[in-house]
Amino acid sequence: MSLLFAARRWGDGAGIYNYQEQADTILRGMRHHPLLTATGPFRIHPGDQPFQYSQTPLPSPNNTEQQQAEANLAIEARGEHKPSATTAPPPHPAPRQTTAGPMLEEEHTMVRFVPDVGAGFTDASYHLPAFYELFAHWGPAEDRAWWSKAADVSRVLFATVTGPHTGLSPDQSNFDMTPLVRHGEPVPFSYDSWRTASNWSVDASWWHKDPTETVLSDRIQGFLIGEGISTFADRYTLDGKPLSTRHSVGMVAATTVAGLAATPGANERAFVEELWRTPIPVGEQRYFDGMLYLMSMLHCSGQFRILESETAATQPADPSIARHGQP
Repeated sequence: MSLLFAARRWGDGAGIYNYQEQADTILRGMRHHPLLTATGPFRIHPGDQPFQYSQTPLPSPNNTEQQQAEANLAIEARGEHKPSATTAPPPHPAPRQTTAGPMLEEEHTMVRFVPDVGAGFTDASYHLPAFYELFAHWGPAEDRAWWSKAADVSRVLFATVTGPHTGLSPDQSNFDMTPLVRHGEPVPFSYDSWRTASNWSVDASWWHKDPTETVLSDRIQGFLIGEGISTFADRYTLDGKPLSTRHSVGMVAATTVAGLAATPGANERAFVEELWRTPIPVGEQRYFDGMLYLMSMLHCSGQFRILESETAATQPADPSIARHGQP
């Protein structure tokens, strides 16, 4: 998206400064990339050594919570003179043949979770109808109708997969928008899910095409305020059962962006005030929390908007876009 904005803001130059050409290459690859089959381990960059998993778990709040739970159990076990047990990290999978291709699912007109053809599901937080509308205006001509349809499909998905009383979205869903089940339970609202409310709300702010997005924003903000705006958990079942004890800045930030679509009122203002008085994230989770904090501040201040200029070298300003993307 930034490349398309750059093409319109500054015009195109040569090589890597031909922003439109670079954007078109990425967009075509997302939909038309040929299938490739190989066996890992793979390289992150062509000149790298093959990537190897570390046997030491990376820092994570999940690991921290698990370690604390194990420590508590060990204390209890010592008090009862029982042997304590710890959970070993699961082994990393052995190298296997992998086939990967497009990032987009043709049959259902939506983004895939990963381009691995074995991963037959999507992630609501990957759905960006606000951007898809611009891809449909500015992207490769042969794919514009596809992107326009994808925007509509994403709006339907948001309304379909979220909890009817909470507005919480699952981390992943099947392509047919039915719940994805793992270990006998539907996939819950978790870390990826934080972004979903922001996605539908930016779409509502820019394009105003689906009034259901206002309903969803009102629903999730109302539910989380009921849970305690300064204390709500960062993981839930879709019907609102907490699955963690952690309160996360990134989730506060992304849910504040839901105010772009929400009915103006006390809940919307409460989230804006909560985000404004929240310090910049530091520590172990500063990357993910911090990026959501930064992006949400841009959205909520009206500074993340559609960039377009009459001086663009690729095409003139589009009147159908010029009225959108303003705070």
